[in-house]
Amino acid sequence: MMRATLIARALSVGILLTTPMLAARAQEPTVVASQQIVSQGDPAYSTLQRMYEFRRGFFSREAGGPDLPATLTREQFGRTTAGLIQFFYCEMSTEQFTRFWKDKPEIFNDLRQLAQQFGPEITASSSLIAPQTVANIARGPFPDVPRNHWAAGAVERLRVGGIVVGAPSGTYNGNSSNGKAQP
Repeated sequence: MMRATLIARALSVGILLTTPMLAARAQEPTVVASQQIVSQGDPAYSTLQRMYEFRRGFFSREAGGPDLPATLTREQFGRTTAGLIQFFYCEMSTEQFTRFWKDKPEIFNDLRQLAQQFGPEITASSSLIAPQTVANIARGPFPDVPRNHWAAGAVERLRVGGIVVGAPSGTYNGNSSNGKAQP
């Protein structure tokens, strides 16, 4: 019964649950009188809502799921954003990710803005997303890898995962050859 209650509460605040393990980790948010609220008039809320609607409609079977509540605590906002990060960077197939990376750059720009603004809340609310992953998303893509390049989606996934770090200048330098002593 406890697990079903957690799932119902998580869905009521817009948390995107994708596995039973995530459902078991969902906790009722602690609401403190001084805790900041993000509401429908906030630009960050509008950004989250656009992404949430896109994710909800991505699979036709999920259309018509729960809406985001009118207000969210920053903790709830972080949890919902963490679910979106997991969806876009972990659950999409490589082909889907590459297609959306090329065709829907606004989605990833929105995710970057949310990671910049709510990074601490995102990492505190999810044990599945490393703080470095959120920092990598907030930093943005390599400027020298065009979105329409055939490997751009794969390079972005590797960058966010921390597998590819690029050159000290912040670029990818995909055309250069690295020696054994170079990172």
